[in-house]
Amino acid sequence: MRPNSSTNSAQNGNSSSTNSGDPSSGGSSGSGSSSGSSSGSTSTSGVYGSAINADALNNVNIGPDTAGYRFLSNHTGTISAVHLFLIVHGPHAGYNSGTGGTLKIQLETDDGSSAHQPSGEALGTCIIPQPNDPFPVIHFSPAPKLQAGKLYHLVFTNTDPHPDENFVSIDNLYMQHPLSPMQPQFSNENFATMIQDTPDSWSVYDFNTPVFEIDFADGASFGQGYMEVWVGAPKTISGSNAVRETFTVTGGDKDVTAASLRLARISGSGDLTVRLEQADGNVVEQGTIPASAITLSSSSSSPKYAWATYNFSAMRTLLSGETYHLDFEAPAGTTYQAYPVRKGSAEAFRSTTFFSDGHAEFKSNGTWTGWTQWGATDRTDGDLQFYFNVVN
Repeated sequence: MRPNSSTNSAQNGNSSSTNSGDPSSGGSSGSGSSSGSSSGSTSTSGVYGSAINADALNNVNIGPDTAGYRFLSNHTGTISAVHLFLIVHGPHAGYNSGTGGTLKIQLETDDGSSAHQPSGEALGTCIIPQPNDPFPVIHFSPAPKLQAGKLYHLVFTNTDPHPDENFVSIDNLYMQHPLSPMQPQFSNENFATMIQDTPDSWSVYDFNTPVFEIDFADGASFGQGYMEVWVGAPKTISGSNAVRETFTVTGGDKDVTAASLRLARISGSGDLTVRLEQADGNVVEQGTIPASAITLSSSSSSPKYAWATYNFSAMRTLLSGETYHLDFEAPAGTTYQAYPVRKGSAEAFRSTTFFSDGHAEFKSNGTWTGWTQWGATDRTDGDLQFYFNVVN
């Protein structure tokens, strides 16, 4: 059985909405007038923001499938725990069945080949009989030690005698039309969901992005902790309606050269206004991305989501400890829309696995508020699909 490609992975509040967006490569761009500080070199060294995009959630059945998460360790140390996202119960046929089987998880080294497959050499193993926790925190025996800068694999198998009848799924972020790289935050080599096609061959399942967290004995952690997609609750960017990410910078100053947002143009030909401002409203820079650079959706029921990038007229410094807003607006008569991804903080994913400096907001009738989803208003656990390009 191949992975269940349905985007209806609803469980524990996961988005059950489908989306036919086509997230084409982030080539849309614009520039404009500016005010504020600028400085220095312009060589890009990273991103600041959620830097994650997704259209929904997607599962991979573990039994009879074997799957894995390939990742590059950013830390040297001994693993104390791994936090996962499983679909273990619920009325959704094809996501789980029977007893759930016996889930075997191994931490394996990379084989060193150009394909970067699991080597079969297990550094640690965990067995979960009849898994019933959707967000289990597991412990390997023995406790594996990772080295920064090396690739590793979390490999999932089902040892039940009848894995086609008794199984669970691992859950992932899903993109209907994958990019290369899949995510702005990671290269495909350094972070990917993989499927075992034959006993000796694996392939990257490039529609999926893993959801997991690695915790180390010394307190360090890393991973990808966005675990829900609010595609069913997009907000309009038009006239008095707008969206923004509000954030307070931590971890030192950030020198940035561009800002990107994943959104859809629904109607009209007005340009998208991008404004970076301080909390008091003082404008750091404002400009536009031409509407012509953002593909018009064929219909409002089939929005075409894509990355749009605004290039600052000069390098901008986001000061540590300062609060900013990254606003996106459009004239009346033109409609864009955007939606957030949800941080896994309520499921105990650590702040190192998502953008913890801010949250998404929308403006309606002149008032800014946090997102509305699943009957809850003014939520602060969602981020726009956005990022800044950070330079050395």
